[in-house]
Amino acid sequence: MFRKCFSLMLAVVFFCTTSGVAVFAREKTGGKLSQAEKIKKKVVQRGTGVKARARVKLADGTKLKGYISEFAADDFTLVRTDEQTGTPVRVNYRDVDEFKAQGKGMSTTSKVLIGAGVTVAVGVVILALSFRNFRLNLR
Repeated sequence: MFRKCFSLMLAVVFFCTTSGVAVFAREKTGGKLSQAEKIKKKVVQRGTGVKARARVKLADGTKLKGYISEFAADDFTLVRTDEQTGTPVRVNYRDVDEFKAQGKGMSTTSKVLIGAGVTVAVGVVILALSFRNFRLNLR
C-alpha cells in the first residue's frame, strides 16, 4: 500500500513540475538596447489606433494617457484621453521615462501564476482523495 501512495505522490509531483510552469525563451540581442530603442520597440509592438492605449511618463514628470495615432523613427503621436481629451501630442522616444500599455489583458506572469495555482490545487485534491481512500481501505 505504501508503494501505491508513494507512486501516486511521485506522479502528482511530476505532473505539477511539468505542466504548471512554462519557460519562455527571450530574444537575445547582440548589444543592449538604449532606453529610447526599448520605448520605440514597445510603441511599435503596441501599434496604432483607438485600441492602442498607453500611459506615458515623460522625463520631466509629465504623465500622459491616450492612444497612439502614429509613430515615426524619432517620435510618436499620442492622442490624449485624460483631462485634455482629443489633443494630439508628439512625444520623442528619448523624452519617455516610462511606457505602459493599457487594455492588453493579463500579463504573462499573472497567467503563469494562475496556472501554477490551479496545478497545485489539483495536486492537493488528488492527494486528499488518495489518502481518504487509503484510510478507508485500512478499516
